[in-house]
Formats: sequence, C-alpha cells, structure tokens
Amino acid sequence: MASALPFFSLILFLFISIAGTNHTFLVITHRHGPCSSFTNKKKPTWKEILLRDQVRVDYLQNRVSKGNSELQIQNSEISIPTNIGSAIGTNEYIITIGFGTPEVTQTVDIDTGSDLCWIQCNPCPPCYSQNDPLFDPSQSSSYNPISCNSDDCSQLPSIGCSNSQCGYKQVYGDGSYITGVYSYETLTLTPSDVINNFLFGCGHDDEGLFQGTDGLVGLGRAISL
Repeated sequence: MASALPFFSLILFLFISIAGTNHTFLVITHRHGPCSSFTNKKKPTWKEILLRDQVRVDYLQNRVSKGNSELQIQNSEISIPTNIGSAIGTNEYIITIGFGTPEVTQTVDIDTGSDLCWIQCNPCPPCYSQNDPLFDPSQSSSYNPISCNSDDCSQLPSIGCSNSQCGYKQVYGDGSYITGVYSYETLTLTPSDVINNFLFGCGHDDEGLFQGTDGLVGLGRAISL
C-alpha cells in the first residue's frame, strides 16, 4: 500500500467519450499535488488520504450494490449522503475547463458520486469564496437559461421557477448546498473539443466546503457530463 502513495501527487488523465469514435483527454490535478494552483492549502496527512480513499471506495461499492437508492429527492431538493464531498474526493481532484463565449477558464472539482455540473455565477452575494472571478453569464453570447415550461425543465429535479427560469437546489449531507438556474452554455474541454448547449447549473446561492474552486463536474449518471 505504501508504494502507491506517491501517485496521489501525479497528474492523471481523465478519459471522456464525447461521441462516436471521438475522444478527449483532460488533465486531472490532485489538489495538493505539485502542479496544483492550491499550494497554499493545508495538505492532508497520508493517513487522512488513505481514510478518504477507503470511504470513497466503500460508498461507491454500496451505491453499486443498492443502485441509486441513497440519492433521494425530497421536497423537490436533491439530498446527497454526507460521505459525498470532501470525504470521497469531491475536494481532491480538479480540472480546468472553459465556459461561455468568449471562453472563461474555470477550475472545478470532479466527483464520480454526483450528477450535476455547476459553477458559481455572477451575481452571487451569498456564495463561498473562490480563487477565480465569478462567471458572468451576461457577458457570454452563448448563455441560455432553461425556461420553466420547457421539456428539459420538466425532466429535471427542479425547485420551481424564478423569472420564468428553471431553478434547482442540491443539498449535501455535510450542510453544503448549491442553488441556481439550470442553463445551457458552451463548454470547452480542449481547443478542438467544444460542446454547445451543455446543461449545467448556474449557481447564485452556494455555501459549503468547496475550498476555493469555481464549481463541480459530476461524473455520475443521469444529467452529468
């Protein structure tokens, strides 16, 4: 087990299938690795890293054995178990992608245990502190909020309408939460891999243990990337 520890600091590659035979490789950086932009953050001990990995494995195995029963929708809010978040690695690995037209670089956490992709958007007075400027949808020509009467909104776990826009609220078991508007935007993975009308959450009221990143990319099923 000890021989595998140094690999936590290496840059890994995330393989994402876009469509057909086209594929994209993104660089994943460990939050506390030598290539991370979060070098001023306190690094976890090896014991803490191993504990988080074990919790992550236990959770994923439990989800496979029980399906998605732990992901509950109550009162139009998504409630995600406490062990999602910093415990299973939401705050461990980060990627840099582009949102909007013109493209704005965003550094986001990645999480295999949740589905929604979201970033913090301006205005966002009650949002947690992040290193980069807030994404401003008013400055993007490709931004398009989903309307309440659209088919897409009816298929999403929405909390209702605000200014005729489809809203969401996702609550994590550790008390963290994100609230905003389901929207479409241009997502740039690499200069040659651009996804138009990418569904994401544009957050305007977010609080929790997200540790300075601009948002989160959920790599679970359903509405994820």
